[in-house]
Amino acid sequence: MQKAQDILQSRFGHSDFLPGQKQSLESIFNGRSLLAVMPTGGGKSLLYQLPSIMMNGITLVVSPLISLMKDQVDELTRKGIPAVYVNSSLSTEEQNARLQRCMNGEIKLLYIAPERFRSDAFLGMLKNLKIVRMAVDEAHCISEWGHDFRPDYRYLNKFREIMGNPLVTALTATATPRVQKDIITSLGFSIEDVDIHIHGFDRENLVLKVVEAFKEREKTKFVLNWVKEHKGSGIIYVGTRRVAEDVGESLRLVEPNVAVYHAGLEAHERTAAQDAFISSRARVVVATSAFGMGIDKADVRFVIHYNYPGSVEQYYQEIGRAGRDGLTSDCVLLHSYADKRLREFFIDLNYPAPDIIGQVYRTLWSIKANPITMQNSEIAELAGNKIKDYHVAAAIRLLNNAGMTRSIIRGRVVEKLIETPPPFEKVPIDWRHYRMLRQVEEDKLRAMQEFISSKGCRRGYILRYFGEMDSFKCGTCDNCIKPSNTDNNSSSVIKSNPAIALPVLVCIKHLRFPLGKGRLTQIVTGSRDADILKWEADKNPAYGIVSQRQFMVKETIDNMMREGLIQRVSKSDYAVLELTQRGRQIADSINLAKLLSESKDMSSNAAHGSIVNEEKIRLAALKCVSEVDKPIGVKRAAAILTGSKANWIIPSGANKLDVYGRFDTTQEHVREVIISAREKGFLRTIKIDDYPFLELTEKGQNELGGSKGKSIS
Repeated sequence: MQKAQDILQSRFGHSDFLPGQKQSLESIFNGRSLLAVMPTGGGKSLLYQLPSIMMNGITLVVSPLISLMKDQVDELTRKGIPAVYVNSSLSTEEQNARLQRCMNGEIKLLYIAPERFRSDAFLGMLKNLKIVRMAVDEAHCISEWGHDFRPDYRYLNKFREIMGNPLVTALTATATPRVQKDIITSLGFSIEDVDIHIHGFDRENLVLKVVEAFKEREKTKFVLNWVKEHKGSGIIYVGTRRVAEDVGESLRLVEPNVAVYHAGLEAHERTAAQDAFISSRARVVVATSAFGMGIDKADVRFVIHYNYPGSVEQYYQEIGRAGRDGLTSDCVLLHSYADKRLREFFIDLNYPAPDIIGQVYRTLWSIKANPITMQNSEIAELAGNKIKDYHVAAAIRLLNNAGMTRSIIRGRVVEKLIETPPPFEKVPIDWRHYRMLRQVEEDKLRAMQEFISSKGCRRGYILRYFGEMDSFKCGTCDNCIKPSNTDNNSSSVIKSNPAIALPVLVCIKHLRFPLGKGRLTQIVTGSRDADILKWEADKNPAYGIVSQRQFMVKETIDNMMREGLIQRVSKSDYAVLELTQRGRQIADSINLAKLLSESKDMSSNAAHGSIVNEEKIRLAALKCVSEVDKPIGVKRAAAILTGSKANWIIPSGANKLDVYGRFDTTQEHVREVIISAREKGFLRTIKIDDYPFLELTEKGQNELGGSKGKSIS
């Protein structure tokens, strides 16, 4: 360790180790493999770079990003540490020359991407190298439970055997206990073979805050005011490419030095945006999650999440890019209910329904060419209007695993391995595993939502999530500064919405077996669904005593989960809801006879308000259908009335309609009203090229014509 301390000062220019580095190095010097879980900026790279200088042989570094490799190798070279990378950006001659230097003993660190192991020639060369340790950077990519799974990482154990089973240093900034175990076993170790070091998640200079912002315009206004009022560099993370462009354009009104970064840009545009931010030519970068890995900028003063990410792992990795210089930095998450729908949409894209997979499967074999060199978007277009390029990618992954297809040339070409395919129902797809992976993503999203709605210390939540400590209070996050006034015997959702919350508690208490949110909603609203009747759920004492719309019941259930009255648990392959201890205490105290009596009065008042609101939405929908330039269906009409920012809105001119963005409610609610208007004869559906569009009936035209004196605002 004394020699390591000397090298730390002479080669790396640091006077002392960061928290966790010394303990991890001691494991390495004791001849142990290790897994180091340390946050972004915690100094993980030093854990393999420094020991490589002291070892007689090569440290092979598996890294997922070419740009990250180049930056690290350039920095090591400046420090006089012999390092090279070998990847697809180099010619074959240059790759061979660098590998020859490794065989000559001139190199201490060799960086490669995991895809490099696909080359038999490269594997042959590896056998001739003296590899004393394998470092696996971004090791969470090896786990299907992780937030950025890469299939090539799963083969590292096999290639480690080819290299003579060198010791391993696995590194990641984001790994829950479940992911940690999966990393270790996937690399071919037992838990006892590996030292696990978890350090540094308590970034005391990061001030965490969640701000409710229900509309995109509220979010944009917040971001503009923040950038005007706060100095220093900042990152604004958004959920989609379109939002990145929109927010970037808005920000330039108050800050001229703004960069935009997302995967839809050309490679040179992404590089230019990244360089502008790192060099501080751009004070703010608006980016999707594609931005950040390998970014080494010490003075980022704020990270704002315009849309929240799909997991706590991703969130903590992204806010970890703030305050690497140790100075106070702000991390603000803007939260709206629509963000949840965006994340659920992404889950649906990555894990589409079996019928969509089957549609892609049949389309692939309808194409005569083999291999297929078409883009995923082109295959999606052939498959039908409901199929997206994401669906094609997901289907091909499943078919690859089932031995039906093989992706080559980095997934740009698909080879069909069977000439005469069986019926889709006979394809050996592991649907149970597929559902499990989807459940993992849903669990991660649920944990992210729990973080957002948590009333306790936000840093404490993160420390518990990653298994570093059980009890913690930072004293600086929004919850610690303004603790909840909610006591243990009352709940704001029960006080604000007893007509829904109390029946839901009664319903769950008297269920014959646990059910999910959708089924609970059907029961309390009196649905005549066949399954509800078959299960005799219509005999539940809370059946049908809520007259409000289902979307309101679902939102109330979400709020009850946030306040700790209900918890979601997994039963077999499905998530169901159960009462927490606190929820059961309240449910046991409810006077059922009194509830049934009071619910009639409360439901009557709520229904009156709902009727008034429904009439306004119906009139606006009729006006929208009559004035929009092109035919629209139910979904697009609802999107217009709620002020959607979808990419078709501006080209269609929908944003210029008087009714655009008129209602601050969910699209689900508006769709229900439009469908009701159709059922009542105000609208009808016509088909144009097999697409259903809305058209006013004579009754609808009369309603619209006679409504000129009525307000729809």
